[in-house]
Amino acid sequence: MIRRLPSFEMADPEQVPMVTGVLMAAAMGMDTVAWRDRFGTIPPKEAMVHGFVLWLLADLFDSLADKPGTIDELMRETFESMDTSES
Repeated sequence: MIRRLPSFEMADPEQVPMVTGVLMAAAMGMDTVAWRDRFGTIPPKEAMVHGFVLWLLADLFDSLADKPGTIDELMRETFESMDTSES
């Protein structure tokens, strides 16, 4: 996944080490938000790279499920189940 980040033109290569750290924290079962928060405020350039990683994770999950749109469907179902508005 890290190797695919350069395919995003707006992905700043200087942000990749921090993003890699977050992914490693996740792989180790750590709280990724708490891990990242130790380093202070997330600058916009880093936030953008985290967004690209989420895109790549969704793509990976879809590939593993062998069904394009699996993550989209899961997210829609999640948000629909959270909808508490009355119709």
